[in-house]
Amino acid sequence: MLLKPGELVAVARELDEGLHGAIVQKVYHPFPEELWFELRQPGVSTLLCASARPGFERLAVADARPESPPQASGLQQRLRKLLGGKRLEAFTVQGQTVTLAFATAQLSLDLAAHAVKLLPAQPVAERPPALGGAPLTLARELGARVGTDDVAKKRLDQHLKKLKRTREKIAVEASRGPLADQQQRDGELLAQNLHSVTRGAKSVTLTEYGAEGAAERTVELDPKRSPKQQVEWLFHQAKRLRRGVEIARERLAKIDAEIAAAALPDGATAPLRPRSAQSEQGPSLPYREYLTAKNQRIWVGRGAKHNDALTFKVARPHHLWLHARGVPGAHVVVPLEKAQTIDQETLLDAAHLAFHHSDARGERQGEVSYTHVRYLKKGGAPGAVTYTRESTFWLRVEAERLERLLASARVRPETPRSR
Repeated sequence: MLLKPGELVAVARELDEGLHGAIVQKVYHPFPEELWFELRQPGVSTLLCASARPGFERLAVADARPESPPQASGLQQRLRKLLGGKRLEAFTVQGQTVTLAFATAQLSLDLAAHAVKLLPAQPVAERPPALGGAPLTLARELGARVGTDDVAKKRLDQHLKKLKRTREKIAVEASRGPLADQQQRDGELLAQNLHSVTRGAKSVTLTEYGAEGAAERTVELDPKRSPKQQVEWLFHQAKRLRRGVEIARERLAKIDAEIAAAALPDGATAPLRPRSAQSEQGPSLPYREYLTAKNQRIWVGRGAKHNDALTFKVARPHHLWLHARGVPGAHVVVPLEKAQTIDQETLLDAAHLAFHHSDARGERQGEVSYTHVRYLKKGGAPGAVTYTRESTFWLRVEAERLERLLASARVRPETPRSR
């Protein structure tokens, strides 16, 4: 609500003293829960906003009215006929309900229920009209908030709509996992039956043996490819699709966080973070932070120079370091306490992140090495290291585990304690 505690009664009293007896010239109805009145007093016109709109509840005097819908609403047409040329008799407040009394009708704004009601006129004590040009200090101060907040609200609504449209497109990419699995199955089936595939054929029907027994399955082929090329192409497509799915899931997690930050629980919108917010918070950290199911933090370097900063400036000697073996990739650090040993689930989680943030992304299995940070030394190029006393194991990628980890990414983790 734009009105601060105590402002509602104060502004209603100010408007009652300064505007009673003013003549209604025009009525505007830009939102279902909001009305604007152009009021005339001797020598001066006043634009009054009376709103029960969620997040914008107010009584205010503004300099310019908002844009109105292309066609006047039924309530606007009725009010113009009923109130045009009539006097504003009084403002009254009871709890969160404001009543504007006119000679021909009453308008009730329930700020708590966000409702506007038109009621029959009630007798009001007669008093001489107020002189035009009253200061209306508080009402004008509230009016200064009107234009700024309405512009911000419109901007935020447009931003949310754009985010949601983008999310729909990304969700399509993220849902292509079954297609990747199908391409993989087709490639494996063809590889086992190359002798049965005729070059130039557009399809082939093969027998697939699975847990439920044997079944006939038809695989579509590109007649321009040889059987071996067809197998290689299917495996390539499966890898490409899986990589796209993982990237899309990462983007979904980020965009869902943006949508959640921009939309408040009651449907109102939160202000967008200004571009300078990051610099105000300090420089960005050289790693992304993920959380395991037990809330153990895992840090993943953002790039070659960031890998160096993470491993040799942020991490401590007793922290555990992981890397996908034999391929370029991110440095992964598990910030353990001194003398703490890593459990198997945390090790698997960290290994999944190391494998995913490497050139092996999209593969279904591969090797991951790990050792303590104290056993690492810088190599010649940024991000290059040599290490000893490592252990290496064969990792089989679990899609559900990786999806859970990627969804746990924290946009800006806490800065670690200094060494």
